[in-house]
Amino acid sequence: MTSLFVLIIGFCSIILSKHYFGKWFNHISLYSAIWSLMIFLFDLRLISYLELSDKTWFVIVGAYIAFILGVLTILSARRVFNKTNSFPTVPDFTSVLFSNNAKKLKIIILILSIVGILSALQHWKVLFDEYGNLVNIMIEAFKIYRTRTEGDLEGVVPYIWLTIHAGVVLAGLYTAYKKRITILALLPILALLLKEIANFSRAGILLGFVEYFVSFMLMRHYLSAQLRSTIKAKKLGIIFTIIVVFTLMALSASAIRYLRHPIDEMKGSTKELSTFKGSFFLSPGIYLYASSHVAVLDKHLQEEAQAKLVGNKTISPIYRFLSGFDLVEKPEYHQKGYYIPQWTNTGTYLRDIHADFSYWGVFLIPFIIGLVTTYYWFKFYETGLLSNYIILVYMYLIICMSFLFMATSHPAWMIIFPIVLISVLFMERSA
Repeated sequence: MTSLFVLIIGFCSIILSKHYFGKWFNHISLYSAIWSLMIFLFDLRLISYLELSDKTWFVIVGAYIAFILGVLTILSARRVFNKTNSFPTVPDFTSVLFSNNAKKLKIIILILSIVGILSALQHWKVLFDEYGNLVNIMIEAFKIYRTRTEGDLEGVVPYIWLTIHAGVVLAGLYTAYKKRITILALLPILALLLKEIANFSRAGILLGFVEYFVSFMLMRHYLSAQLRSTIKAKKLGIIFTIIVVFTLMALSASAIRYLRHPIDEMKGSTKELSTFKGSFFLSPGIYLYASSHVAVLDKHLQEEAQAKLVGNKTISPIYRFLSGFDLVEKPEYHQKGYYIPQWTNTGTYLRDIHADFSYWGVFLIPFIIGLVTTYYWFKFYETGLLSNYIILVYMYLIICMSFLFMATSHPAWMIIFPIVLISVLFMERSA
């Protein structure tokens, strides 16, 4: 009954968001679809999850209402100033990155891809030096993963690999411009896969897919709305592009999962779920990954655990950098895990926010996210400035990853976002 009610609310929210934003792909529809699906899957109880407490429902519903209120604040303000809230007629795209058939953009993507590939190869060299050959690396996949989660793998050059994520965002933009997937746009994606397979990590692959997908869709909206533009993406081309990228990343993520846990045993799983425990794609781990995070949030709220530093998890890359100078204590790379009954440790972005800022943050931060995202939605589509586009993309990353963790806690957000934004602002001012 709960899941049916949640699905109805989610469906109605998506319908209303189309009315307000003129496009199915918008931040209300994404937030509603992601959270409705997660709660629906949780409520299927293919793993013997316990019921969520009233406190957890209060946090989930309160945060959602706060997010919606943030969106409505901007929509109401625009009405006061007699601005339309439907999808605007956008100006011609005149970014310096797109001059001369996007020559500068292609060069930047190529450079970022090369740096990313070299970084990934250096990581693989460290693994070969440690384990000798590829077979041994595959055998020790779980050990390598645990070593990485406990800290940086010794010998791997830090931070340089983050250029991959900047390349993936720009690859999505470039694909929308070209109306098709290209070899150049695939380079940063292949660099990302090469790096994350060395990490035996699926979260980085998911983040990369979201970066590409969001960047592609938001720029496609812009280009297809230009009345005088000859750049109009075809739906079949869009579908093909998403399928190609998703297939590459899904195969890589499945291979990583299979190497870490060839037989995917789940504590408390039903007979129906257990029948998939040897499957390459539809493993019990996929269901756990898609449904368990609200259960972890529930466990966390029962403990009322608070961070030692304000924003300890939300801005952990900054604290981790400062810890190198012994200015603060180095934050843990990963949150505490719980048996629900299967062990897992990701508890949605609300868990991270609550640990850092208590209950006031759980309601204030989603409100700010809704407010800022809506503001820059209209700001970008009415001005065409790439700086507004970059801000919008990274706000969407927070929303899309909200079912898993607070995206700002990942260095690909906290470090790369300001670098990319400052670079774009510099190019816009010097153009």
